[in-house]
Amino acid sequence: MNPMISKIVFPLLLSSVAFQQSIKEIKGYQLSGVREYTYNEKNERTGKLIFDAAMNLESFVHYLYDANGNKIETLKYNNDSVLIARYIYVYNNGLKIKSFKYDFEKQEESVRLYKHNEKGQIIRTEYFSNHELNRYVDATFTVKGEYENRKTYDAEDKLKYESKYRYVYEQGKLIEKSRLSGSGKLQTKTIYNYNPDGSESGYDRQYFSAKKDKKRRYRYNKNGQCIGSLVYESIEAK
Repeated sequence: MNPMISKIVFPLLLSSVAFQQSIKEIKGYQLSGVREYTYNEKNERTGKLIFDAAMNLESFVHYLYDANGNKIETLKYNNDSVLIARYIYVYNNGLKIKSFKYDFEKQEESVRLYKHNEKGQIIRTEYFSNHELNRYVDATFTVKGEYENRKTYDAEDKLKYESKYRYVYEQGKLIEKSRLSGSGKLQTKTIYNYNPDGSESGYDRQYFSAKKDKKRRYRYNKNGQCIGSLVYESIEAK
């Protein structure tokens, strides 16, 4: 294992022992995975470890930033420290305008182009494979800057699917988010939970399909950084 990778993985592996002790049982759910995160002195997230439910390392991710705090590269490794994917992000005046993905397992390269409105929000994302456009997504936003509507089109401008979003706030905090189909059929509902200090403690997500429901619980350090999360999924099939 090279020194750069060791610097990411070893501290997280050591902390995972303590993190494992925080795992709690949730009725009707089983633990499906564990995530752990590291940060640099600028409070930028630099690493992520991905474990299965038995705390076996599945993969880990390293993030790189420029001097302005823009994430410029993501490197994903398997549990043998082999690079399996690389993402590169390109910016113009602080706005992300292009990203590249190199999938070394599938030997594939893909590109995304981003278009922004006057607020800097991404209103169109174009997806390219083998230098050809295969789909694009148009988005609109609420006054709070959240997704209001997203429409996905194929390369021939045919609408493939649409998602609408609804939000519920209490005392300035988001407590519920719903995603609906273009026809208004409810697809997912997410309930957000908070700690007494106002930080998000986790969420409960219900899928109105065959997909299993999920719960995520976060863990923070004394500096208020999220250093890990537990991912649960419902036991019984729908």
